[in-house]
Amino acid sequence: QTDNCRCADSGGKFKRRFERRYSIFTYFALLMLFDDLPEPVAESKAEKRLSIASKAENIVINESKRPSLGLFRVIVARAAQKGERPEMQDESLVSLAFRDTMEDRISGEVQRVSLFAVFDGHSGARAASFAKRILPMKLCQRFPSGGMARIEKDIKRIIVDAYKTTDEEFLKEATRQRPHWKDGSTASLVLLVNNVLYISNIGDSGVVLGRIRDAEKESVGKDATPTDEDATGGERIVSAKPSSLYAVPLTRDHTPLEYEERQRILKFGATVLNGRINNAIEVSRSFGDYQFKKQGVICIPDVNKYDLTSNDKFFLIACDGLWKCFPPEEAVGLTNRLLAANNVNLDKPGDDLVALQQSLDAVCKQLVTEAVLRLSGDNVTCILVLLLDPETPYGSSSNPSSSP
Repeated sequence: QTDNCRCADSGGKFKRRFERRYSIFTYFALLMLFDDLPEPVAESKAEKRLSIASKAENIVINESKRPSLGLFRVIVARAAQKGERPEMQDESLVSLAFRDTMEDRISGEVQRVSLFAVFDGHSGARAASFAKRILPMKLCQRFPSGGMARIEKDIKRIIVDAYKTTDEEFLKEATRQRPHWKDGSTASLVLLVNNVLYISNIGDSGVVLGRIRDAEKESVGKDATPTDEDATGGERIVSAKPSSLYAVPLTRDHTPLEYEERQRILKFGATVLNGRINNAIEVSRSFGDYQFKKQGVICIPDVNKYDLTSNDKFFLIACDGLWKCFPPEEAVGLTNRLLAANNVNLDKPGDDLVALQQSLDAVCKQLVTEAVLRLSGDNVTCILVLLLDPETPYGSSSNPSSSP
Protein backbone atom coordinates (compact mmCIF):
# COMPACT_ATOMS: atom_id res chain seq x y z
CA GLN A 1 0.00 0.00 0.00
CA THR A 2 2.94 2.30 0.82
CA ASP A 3 4.59 1.64 -2.55
CA ASN A 4 1.32 2.40 -4.31
CA CYS A 5 1.03 5.75 -2.49
CA ARG A 6 4.58 6.68 -3.41
CA CYS A 7 3.90 5.87 -7.06
CA ALA A 8 0.78 7.99 -7.00
CA ASP A 9 2.61 10.88 -5.36
CA SER A 10 5.48 10.62 -7.84
CA GLY A 11 3.02 10.72 -10.73
CA GLY A 12 1.32 13.85 -9.29
CA LYS A 13 4.63 15.70 -8.92
CA PHE A 14 5.54 14.89 -12.51
CA LYS A 15 2.18 16.21 -13.72
CA ARG A 16 2.50 19.49 -11.79
CA ARG A 17 6.09 19.97 -13.01
CA PHE A 18 4.95 19.44 -16.62
CA GLU A 19 2.06 21.93 -16.30
CA ARG A 20 4.36 24.56 -14.79
CA ARG A 21 6.91 24.20 -17.61
CA TYR A 22 4.13 24.28 -20.20
CA SER A 23 2.64 27.48 -18.75
CA ILE A 24 6.07 29.18 -18.72
CA PHE A 25 6.57 28.22 -22.36
CA THR A 26 3.11 29.57 -23.26
CA TYR A 27 3.78 32.85 -21.46
CA PHE A 28 7.04 33.51 -23.38
CA ALA A 29 5.37 32.57 -26.66
CA LEU A 30 2.54 35.05 -26.09
CA LEU A 31 4.99 37.71 -24.95
CA MET A 32 6.92 37.39 -28.22
CA LEU A 33 3.67 37.49 -30.21
CA PHE A 34 2.37 40.75 -28.65
CA ASP A 35 5.76 42.33 -28.04
CA ASP A 36 4.93 45.40 -30.20
CA LEU A 37 1.69 46.27 -28.37
CA PRO A 38 1.72 48.90 -25.58
CA GLU A 39 1.05 47.69 -22.11
CA PRO A 40 -2.51 48.34 -20.80
CA VAL A 41 -2.92 51.27 -18.44
CA ALA A 42 -5.56 51.04 -15.73
CA GLU A 43 -8.09 53.91 -15.78
CA SER A 44 -8.37 55.62 -12.43
CA LYS A 45 -11.74 56.20 -10.74
CA ALA A 46 -11.35 59.95 -11.25
CA GLU A 47 -10.77 59.46 -14.98
CA LYS A 48 -13.85 57.22 -15.19
CA ARG A 49 -15.98 59.89 -13.52
CA LEU A 50 -14.61 62.53 -15.89
CA SER A 51 -15.39 60.35 -18.90
CA ILE A 52 -18.97 59.73 -17.76
CA ALA A 53 -19.46 63.43 -17.02
CA SER A 54 -18.24 64.36 -20.51
CA LYS A 55 -20.72 61.95 -22.10
CA ALA A 56 -23.56 63.32 -19.99
CA GLU A 57 -22.58 66.87 -20.92
CA ASN A 58 -22.69 65.97 -24.59
CA ILE A 59 -26.18 64.55 -24.17
CA VAL A 60 -27.38 67.76 -22.54
CA ILE A 61 -25.84 69.87 -25.28
CA ASN A 62 -27.48 67.81 -28.01
CA GLU A 63 -30.83 68.02 -26.22
CA SER A 64 -30.55 71.79 -25.88
CA LYS A 65 -30.01 72.13 -29.63
CA ARG A 66 -33.34 70.45 -30.40
CA PRO A 67 -35.39 72.93 -32.48
CA SER A 68 -38.39 74.48 -30.74
CA LEU A 69 -41.89 73.73 -31.97
CA GLY A 70 -43.25 76.10 -34.62
CA LEU A 71 -46.46 77.44 -33.11
CA PHE A 72 -49.31 78.94 -35.06
CA ARG A 73 -49.62 82.62 -34.21
CA VAL A 74 -53.19 83.64 -33.41
CA ILE A 75 -55.06 86.90 -33.73
CA VAL A 76 -58.44 87.06 -32.03
CA ALA A 77 -61.51 89.24 -32.48
CA ARG A 78 -64.81 89.27 -30.58
CA ALA A 79 -68.16 90.86 -31.22
CA ALA A 80 -71.60 90.69 -29.59
CA GLN A 81 -75.03 92.27 -30.02
CA LYS A 82 -78.18 91.72 -28.01
CA GLY A 83 -80.30 91.71 -31.17
CA GLU A 84 -84.03 91.70 -30.53
CA ARG A 85 -83.69 90.53 -26.93
CA PRO A 86 -84.36 93.03 -24.14
CA GLU A 87 -81.02 92.24 -22.48
CA MET A 88 -77.66 90.61 -23.24
CA GLN A 89 -77.37 87.20 -21.57
CA ASP A 90 -74.29 85.94 -23.44
CA GLU A 91 -70.73 85.96 -22.15
CA SER A 92 -67.40 85.34 -23.87
CA LEU A 93 -63.84 84.81 -22.70
CA VAL A 94 -60.39 85.04 -24.34
CA SER A 95 -57.19 84.18 -22.47
CA LEU A 96 -54.19 83.85 -24.78
CA ALA A 97 -51.81 83.43 -21.83
CA PHE A 98 -53.87 80.86 -19.91
CA ARG A 99 -50.66 78.86 -19.41
CA ASP A 100 -49.33 81.61 -17.11
CA THR A 101 -52.08 80.88 -14.57
CA MET A 102 -50.62 77.41 -13.98
CA GLU A 103 -47.22 78.64 -12.73
CA ASP A 104 -44.59 75.89 -13.11
CA ARG A 105 -46.86 72.84 -12.98
CA ILE A 106 -46.55 72.01 -16.68
CA SER A 107 -43.52 71.05 -18.73
CA GLY A 108 -41.50 73.40 -20.90
CA GLU A 109 -42.60 71.17 -23.78
CA VAL A 110 -46.01 72.85 -23.44
CA GLN A 111 -45.15 76.24 -24.90
CA ARG A 112 -48.69 77.58 -25.08
CA VAL A 113 -52.10 77.08 -23.51
CA SER A 114 -54.80 79.53 -24.63
CA LEU A 115 -58.51 79.49 -23.81
CA PHE A 116 -61.50 80.75 -25.82
CA ALA A 117 -65.13 80.35 -24.75
CA VAL A 118 -68.68 81.49 -25.46
CA PHE A 119 -71.51 81.07 -22.93
CA ASP A 120 -75.09 81.53 -24.16
CA GLY A 121 -77.37 82.32 -21.22
CA HIS A 122 -81.12 81.83 -21.05
CA SER A 123 -83.76 82.71 -18.44
CA GLY A 124 -81.23 85.22 -17.13
CA ALA A 125 -77.51 85.98 -17.38
CA ARG A 126 -76.39 84.56 -14.01
CA ALA A 127 -75.50 81.03 -15.18
CA ALA A 128 -73.42 82.34 -18.09
CA SER A 129 -71.61 84.86 -15.87
CA PHE A 130 -70.96 82.20 -13.22
CA ALA A 131 -69.60 79.71 -15.78
CA LYS A 132 -67.35 82.35 -17.32
CA ARG A 133 -65.81 83.05 -13.91
CA ILE A 134 -65.66 79.55 -12.38
CA LEU A 135 -65.05 77.13 -15.27
CA PRO A 136 -61.57 78.52 -16.15
CA MET A 137 -60.62 78.35 -12.46
CA LYS A 138 -61.62 74.68 -12.29
CA LEU A 139 -59.66 73.92 -15.46
CA CYS A 140 -56.60 75.71 -14.11
CA GLN A 141 -56.74 73.85 -10.78
CA ARG A 142 -57.07 70.46 -12.46
CA PHE A 143 -54.91 70.98 -15.53
CA PRO A 144 -52.47 68.07 -16.02
CA SER A 145 -48.92 68.61 -14.80
CA GLY A 146 -46.09 67.48 -17.05
CA GLY A 147 -45.88 67.36 -20.83
CA MET A 148 -48.08 66.69 -23.85
CA ALA A 149 -48.34 62.94 -23.19
CA ARG A 150 -49.80 63.56 -19.74
CA ILE A 151 -52.18 66.19 -21.11
CA GLU A 152 -53.32 63.84 -23.84
CA LYS A 153 -54.02 61.15 -21.25
CA ASP A 154 -55.89 63.24 -18.67
CA ILE A 155 -57.42 66.23 -20.45
CA LYS A 156 -60.86 64.74 -21.21
CA ARG A 157 -61.45 63.61 -17.63
CA ILE A 158 -60.30 66.98 -16.30
CA ILE A 159 -62.55 68.97 -18.64
CA VAL A 160 -65.57 66.83 -17.76
CA ASP A 161 -64.85 67.20 -14.03
CA ALA A 162 -64.49 70.98 -14.42
CA TYR A 163 -67.88 71.24 -16.13
CA LYS A 164 -69.56 69.04 -13.50
CA THR A 165 -68.17 70.89 -10.47
CA THR A 166 -69.00 74.27 -12.05
CA ASP A 167 -72.58 73.14 -12.54
CA GLU A 168 -72.85 71.68 -9.03
CA GLU A 169 -71.65 74.90 -7.44
CA PHE A 170 -74.05 77.01 -9.50
CA LEU A 171 -77.00 74.74 -8.65
CA LYS A 172 -76.19 75.05 -4.93
CA GLU A 173 -76.17 78.82 -5.27
CA ALA A 174 -79.35 78.83 -7.37
CA THR A 175 -81.34 76.68 -4.94
CA ARG A 176 -80.26 78.79 -1.94
CA GLN A 177 -82.07 81.76 -3.44
CA ARG A 178 -85.73 82.59 -2.84
CA PRO A 179 -87.19 82.22 -5.37
CA HIS A 180 -84.74 79.77 -6.92
CA TRP A 181 -82.74 80.98 -9.88
CA LYS A 182 -83.90 79.38 -13.10
CA ASP A 183 -80.98 80.63 -15.21
CA GLY A 184 -79.15 78.28 -17.54
CA SER A 185 -76.32 78.51 -20.05
CA THR A 186 -74.73 76.61 -22.90
CA ALA A 187 -70.96 76.61 -23.41
CA SER A 188 -68.42 76.13 -26.17
CA LEU A 189 -64.81 76.17 -25.02
CA VAL A 190 -61.54 75.69 -26.92
CA LEU A 191 -58.17 75.01 -25.30
CA LEU A 192 -55.30 75.64 -27.70
CA VAL A 193 -52.34 73.60 -26.39
CA ASN A 194 -49.31 74.16 -28.63
CA ASN A 195 -50.90 73.37 -32.02
CA VAL A 196 -53.68 71.10 -30.73
CA LEU A 197 -57.30 72.10 -30.15
CA TYR A 198 -59.28 70.50 -27.33
CA ILE A 199 -62.91 71.41 -27.92
CA SER A 200 -65.70 70.96 -25.38
CA ASN A 201 -69.34 72.01 -25.50
CA ILE A 202 -72.79 71.64 -23.98
CA GLY A 203 -75.96 72.85 -25.66
CA ASP A 204 -76.20 74.47 -29.08
CA SER A 205 -73.26 76.87 -29.08
CA GLY A 206 -70.67 75.57 -31.52
CA VAL A 207 -67.20 75.69 -33.05
CA VAL A 208 -66.48 75.57 -36.78
CA LEU A 209 -63.08 75.52 -38.48
CA GLY A 210 -62.30 77.12 -41.85
CA ARG A 211 -59.87 74.97 -43.80
CA ILE A 212 -58.30 75.81 -47.15
CA ARG A 213 -59.01 73.32 -49.89
CA ASP A 214 -55.90 71.98 -51.62
CA ALA A 215 -55.52 73.12 -55.22
CA GLU A 216 -56.75 70.38 -57.50
CA LYS A 217 -54.46 69.38 -60.35
CA GLU A 218 -55.37 67.27 -63.30
CA SER A 219 -52.81 65.51 -65.43
CA VAL A 220 -54.40 65.27 -68.88
CA GLY A 221 -51.81 66.79 -71.22
CA LYS A 222 -48.78 69.03 -71.62
CA ASP A 223 -50.60 72.13 -72.86
CA ALA A 224 -52.97 74.19 -70.78
CA THR A 225 -55.38 74.47 -73.70
CA PRO A 226 -57.19 71.28 -74.74
CA THR A 227 -56.61 70.01 -78.31
CA ASP A 228 -57.90 67.08 -80.41
CA GLU A 229 -54.73 65.21 -79.53
CA ASP A 230 -55.42 65.85 -75.86
CA ALA A 231 -58.87 64.40 -76.17
CA THR A 232 -57.49 61.18 -77.66
CA GLY A 233 -55.12 60.47 -74.79
CA GLY A 234 -52.29 63.03 -74.99
CA GLU A 235 -51.12 64.43 -71.65
CA ARG A 236 -51.81 68.00 -70.58
CA ILE A 237 -51.61 69.88 -67.30
CA VAL A 238 -54.42 72.20 -66.30
CA SER A 239 -53.38 75.04 -63.99
CA ALA A 240 -54.47 74.67 -60.39
CA LYS A 241 -57.84 76.04 -59.40
CA PRO A 242 -57.91 78.88 -56.88
CA SER A 243 -57.92 77.70 -53.29
CA SER A 244 -61.25 77.79 -51.47
CA LEU A 245 -62.36 77.23 -47.89
CA TYR A 246 -64.67 74.62 -46.49
CA ALA A 247 -66.19 74.16 -43.05
CA VAL A 248 -65.16 71.54 -40.51
CA PRO A 249 -67.68 71.42 -37.62
CA LEU A 250 -65.84 70.61 -34.39
CA THR A 251 -68.92 70.27 -32.16
CA ARG A 252 -72.43 68.84 -32.30
CA ASP A 253 -75.58 70.36 -30.86
CA HIS A 254 -77.23 68.86 -27.79
CA THR A 255 -80.96 69.19 -28.34
CA PRO A 256 -83.96 66.86 -27.86
CA LEU A 257 -84.03 66.44 -31.65
CA GLU A 258 -80.87 64.31 -31.45
CA TYR A 259 -81.75 60.61 -31.03
CA GLU A 260 -79.45 59.83 -28.08
CA GLU A 261 -80.43 63.02 -26.30
CA ARG A 262 -84.14 62.39 -26.81
CA GLN A 263 -83.86 58.80 -25.54
CA ARG A 264 -82.26 60.02 -22.32
CA ILE A 265 -84.94 62.69 -21.85
CA LEU A 266 -87.74 60.16 -22.35
CA LYS A 267 -86.16 57.72 -19.85
CA PHE A 268 -86.40 60.46 -17.22
CA GLY A 269 -90.16 60.67 -17.87
CA ALA A 270 -90.10 64.02 -19.68
CA THR A 271 -91.68 64.73 -23.06
CA VAL A 272 -90.34 66.27 -26.25
CA LEU A 273 -92.77 68.66 -27.92
CA ASN A 274 -91.97 71.15 -30.69
CA GLY A 275 -88.29 70.32 -30.31
CA ARG A 276 -88.31 71.30 -26.63
CA ILE A 277 -88.19 69.37 -23.37
CA ASN A 278 -91.71 69.59 -21.93
CA ASN A 279 -92.28 72.23 -24.61
CA ALA A 280 -90.03 74.58 -22.61
CA ILE A 281 -86.26 74.29 -23.15
CA GLU A 282 -84.44 73.75 -26.45
CA VAL A 283 -81.16 72.28 -25.17
CA SER A 284 -80.58 68.94 -23.47
CA ARG A 285 -77.24 69.86 -21.85
CA SER A 286 -76.51 73.05 -19.95
CA PHE A 287 -75.22 74.73 -16.83
CA GLY A 288 -77.95 75.55 -14.33
CA ASP A 289 -81.58 74.93 -15.32
CA TYR A 290 -82.16 73.24 -11.96
CA GLN A 291 -85.86 72.74 -12.76
CA PHE A 292 -84.90 70.46 -15.69
CA LYS A 293 -82.04 68.49 -14.14
CA LYS A 294 -84.49 65.78 -12.98
CA GLN A 295 -85.87 65.57 -16.50
CA GLY A 296 -82.67 64.45 -18.21
CA VAL A 297 -80.81 67.73 -18.76
CA ILE A 298 -77.14 67.14 -17.95
CA CYS A 299 -73.94 69.17 -18.04
CA ILE A 300 -71.48 66.53 -19.31
CA PRO A 301 -69.69 67.96 -22.35
CA ASP A 302 -68.49 66.36 -25.53
CA VAL A 303 -64.69 66.64 -25.69
CA ASN A 304 -62.90 66.42 -29.03
CA LYS A 305 -59.30 66.79 -30.15
CA TYR A 306 -58.11 68.39 -33.39
CA ASP A 307 -54.49 68.72 -34.60
CA LEU A 308 -54.00 71.93 -36.57
CA THR A 309 -52.35 71.83 -40.00
CA SER A 310 -51.12 74.52 -42.37
CA ASN A 311 -54.43 74.24 -44.26
CA ASP A 312 -56.40 75.52 -41.25
CA LYS A 313 -56.94 79.28 -41.46
CA PHE A 314 -59.41 80.25 -38.72
CA PHE A 315 -62.11 78.98 -36.41
CA LEU A 316 -65.37 80.50 -35.17
CA ILE A 317 -66.89 80.03 -31.71
CA ALA A 318 -70.44 81.32 -31.55
CA CYS A 319 -73.81 80.97 -29.85
CA ASP A 320 -76.86 79.65 -31.65
CA GLY A 321 -77.89 83.21 -32.47
CA LEU A 322 -75.28 83.06 -35.24
CA TRP A 323 -75.70 79.42 -36.25
CA LYS A 324 -79.46 79.82 -36.72
CA CYS A 325 -78.67 82.26 -39.52
CA PHE A 326 -75.57 80.65 -40.99
CA PRO A 327 -75.04 76.95 -41.54
CA PRO A 328 -71.34 76.11 -41.07
CA GLU A 329 -70.47 76.21 -44.78
CA GLU A 330 -72.16 79.56 -45.25
CA ALA A 331 -70.54 81.02 -42.14
CA VAL A 332 -67.06 80.00 -43.32
CA GLY A 333 -67.73 81.25 -46.85
CA LEU A 334 -69.01 84.61 -45.61
CA THR A 335 -66.06 84.98 -43.23
CA ASN A 336 -63.69 84.25 -46.10
CA ARG A 337 -65.32 86.90 -48.31
CA LEU A 338 -65.33 89.46 -45.50
CA LEU A 339 -61.64 88.81 -44.83
CA ALA A 340 -60.87 89.42 -48.50
CA ALA A 341 -63.03 92.57 -48.52
CA ASN A 342 -61.03 93.84 -45.53
CA ASN A 343 -57.71 93.19 -47.31
CA VAL A 344 -56.78 90.07 -45.34
CA ASN A 345 -54.92 87.60 -47.54
CA LEU A 346 -55.04 84.20 -45.86
CA ASP A 347 -52.03 82.94 -47.83
CA LYS A 348 -49.86 86.03 -47.23
CA PRO A 349 -51.35 88.08 -44.39
CA GLY A 350 -48.27 90.31 -44.14
CA ASP A 351 -46.44 91.46 -41.04
CA ASP A 352 -48.52 94.52 -40.06
CA LEU A 353 -50.32 92.90 -37.16
CA VAL A 354 -51.94 96.14 -36.02
CA ALA A 355 -53.71 96.50 -39.37
CA LEU A 356 -54.50 92.79 -39.34
CA GLN A 357 -56.10 93.09 -35.89
CA GLN A 358 -58.23 96.02 -37.03
CA SER A 359 -59.37 94.11 -40.11
CA LEU A 360 -60.25 91.05 -38.02
CA ASP A 361 -62.27 93.18 -35.58
CA ALA A 362 -64.21 94.61 -38.51
CA VAL A 363 -64.91 91.16 -39.96
CA CYS A 364 -66.20 89.80 -36.65
CA LYS A 365 -68.52 92.79 -36.16
CA GLN A 366 -69.84 92.42 -39.71
CA LEU A 367 -70.59 88.73 -39.11
CA VAL A 368 -72.60 89.50 -35.99
CA THR A 369 -74.38 92.43 -37.63
CA GLU A 370 -75.36 90.27 -40.60
CA ALA A 371 -76.87 87.68 -38.24
CA VAL A 372 -78.95 90.38 -36.54
CA LEU A 373 -80.07 91.76 -39.91
CA ARG A 374 -81.21 88.28 -40.87
CA LEU A 375 -83.60 88.48 -37.94
CA SER A 376 -81.82 86.05 -35.67
CA GLY A 377 -84.15 87.16 -32.87
CA ASP A 378 -81.51 86.28 -30.27
CA ASN A 379 -78.34 87.56 -28.66
CA VAL A 380 -75.43 87.02 -31.05
CA THR A 381 -71.88 86.47 -29.79
CA CYS A 382 -68.90 85.36 -31.87
CA ILE A 383 -65.15 84.83 -31.42
CA LEU A 384 -63.02 84.70 -34.58
CA VAL A 385 -59.52 83.21 -34.20
CA LEU A 386 -57.18 83.70 -37.17
CA LEU A 387 -54.36 81.15 -37.47
CA LEU A 388 -51.07 82.40 -38.91
CA ASP A 389 -48.78 79.76 -40.39
CA PRO A 390 -45.64 79.35 -38.23
CA GLU A 391 -43.52 79.00 -41.39
CA THR A 392 -44.21 82.63 -42.30
CA PRO A 393 -42.31 85.39 -40.43
CA TYR A 394 -44.44 87.88 -38.54
CA GLY A 395 -43.82 90.84 -36.31
CA SER A 396 -44.81 90.97 -32.66
CA SER A 397 -48.48 90.38 -31.94
CA SER A 398 -50.72 93.23 -30.94
CA ASN A 399 -53.11 90.97 -29.06
CA PRO A 400 -53.65 91.39 -25.35
CA SER A 401 -52.65 88.26 -23.47
CA SER A 402 -56.05 87.98 -21.85
CA SER A 403 -59.30 89.83 -21.66
CA PRO A 404 -62.50 89.60 -19.66
